[in-house]
Amino acid sequence: MHIAYLTDQLLPQTATDTEYMISTVAAFGKVGAETTLIKPEHWFDPEPGRDDIADYYQVDPTFEVKAVRSVYPNIRGIEKVAQGVAAPLHSVARQADVLYTYTLPILIGALLFGTRPIVYETYRPWPYQQPWSAPFFRWVARHPRFLGAVLHSEHARASYEEIGLDPDSLLAARAGYDPDRLSPRLSRSEARDYCGLSDRPTVTYTGRVTMKKGLGLMLEMARALPEVQFVIVGSEGEGEVERRAARLDNVRVVPWQPFDEMTPYLYA
Repeated sequence: MHIAYLTDQLLPQTATDTEYMISTVAAFGKVGAETTLIKPEHWFDPEPGRDDIADYYQVDPTFEVKAVRSVYPNIRGIEKVAQGVAAPLHSVARQADVLYTYTLPILIGALLFGTRPIVYETYRPWPYQQPWSAPFFRWVARHPRFLGAVLHSEHARASYEEIGLDPDSLLAARAGYDPDRLSPRLSRSEARDYCGLSDRPTVTYTGRVTMKKGLGLMLEMARALPEVQFVIVGSEGEGEVERRAARLDNVRVVPWQPFDEMTPYLYA
């Protein structure tokens, strides 16, 4: 089977969803599927190849990469829509057995302009979050090239079933991980020594550092629990989280780390 995985994300980049996406693409290849990642083409920077992308995300290069140019990719809203049209029309996408995407504009573009069946993956319970979207998803479900949806929870799956989608087309598949990527396993003391952390109760967050991720609550916890050290891993600048954390002696903010440098913080 040949799977064409379509994305509107410029790669590689530090966004957490791209880590998940490339792990999925590599996993498809690892279990034997012929897999091609179709992504936006860079306009000014050198175009990264498959091995560059695999090395960045620290996965096996079990897939191929094709780049497609649509419009200037730095205008994110326009690029998302344009890639939704351009990616499904790529020659590889038109020859694949099945398309796979994590992106709504690409799903729409594939149904309107593509030629191959498509699977949509999302963690979002859109009909619960945006009730007005129910007619749209009913239209998606009726389309002859829509194979189904992969949802990250029973909660998300139920949101689509309740608006009338065929339950047989909805798969709840919780996001997993490759335990080999967490090697070597470290004891708590080893991990804390490696990370330069003291031996005291510790709360660690790794991921995108923004107030939208609930880190305001974590900072309130830090203020209420001065005896506990809080570690926030993944900073890429000086935003509200970083400014508020600087006022708390028991909060440490760590810059974004590659996966293998991030895992010791989880063991700590």
